[in-house]
Amino acid sequence: IDNDIVDVAINYKVAGKSLSRVIREAACPKGVNIVFDNVGGPFLEAALSNLALGARVVLCGAISQYNSDSSISPQTITGPRNYMNLLVKRA
Repeated sequence: IDNDIVDVAINYKVAGKSLSRVIREAACPKGVNIVFDNVGGPFLEAALSNLALGARVVLCGAISQYNSDSSISPQTITGPRNYMNLLVKRA
């Protein structure tokens, strides 16, 4: 992306199996400073795994969960396993 607002954008649908690796190696080797997420699921986990110290995370939805099986219950909704990185990285 060639502008003064966004340094890097990643198409998570074509990043391959290791989205976390793409974020870390190709996009943000020093860590992610700002994450805007309305997808949830694997993208959010990959972003949280690569937070820079003092990062900011904006959560505005979890579309990866919206169209799940109609029998979904609060106990079966998946969330990021590494949400503690928000605390550890002081995000």
